[in-house]
Amino acid sequence: MKNIILKLSALVFCMALICGCAAGCGKDTLYLETDAQVQEADGEADYDEDQKAGQPMKANVEQSVCFVYICGAVRKPGVYEMPSGSRVYEVIEKAGGLKKGAALESFNQAETITDGQMIEIPTYKEQETAAAELAAKENGLVNINTATVAELMTLNGIGESKAAAIVSYREEHGVFAAVEEIKNVSGIGESTYANIRDQITI
Repeated sequence: MKNIILKLSALVFCMALICGCAAGCGKDTLYLETDAQVQEADGEADYDEDQKAGQPMKANVEQSVCFVYICGAVRKPGVYEMPSGSRVYEVIEKAGGLKKGAALESFNQAETITDGQMIEIPTYKEQETAAAELAAKENGLVNINTATVAELMTLNGIGESKAAAIVSYREEHGVFAAVEEIKNVSGIGESTYANIRDQITI
């Protein structure tokens, strides 16, 4: 009987020891798991912050613009709103492109535009006329196709009435194709033409 009691006591002690060890180990495991989860969460937070820090900030500032006026040999002349830093060729595209006869060499299509800029696209014909007028002025000649009444009155023997007649003829029949055609104007005969032929041009 005594032996049986001793065996039962030993069995109870072993069982208590096993339960206590199991409880302690489980607690340690729980602590380990909790610590791992905290470290993992902290690591994710650090990664998110590092990732955000590495990303460029999006600019909320609106892109600046400028306004330019384009005219002349383009299909749709007018004022256009363009992004700052745009080039002349981009404005031309916005205006529908160039018309036939546009003088391409007279302007720089790669030029950067500025706010308030006026872009004038001339034609080859306009350039030729401008060059002729410049040459005439340098030579002291009067262009009978473009001269005003006041300018025509500087010619020998041409008063206000004859000057007005030249302008009226030009408006009715178009520009003169040759200086000799000025004799078709009423009041200008051979003698008058002889006095002014070295002073006029077209």
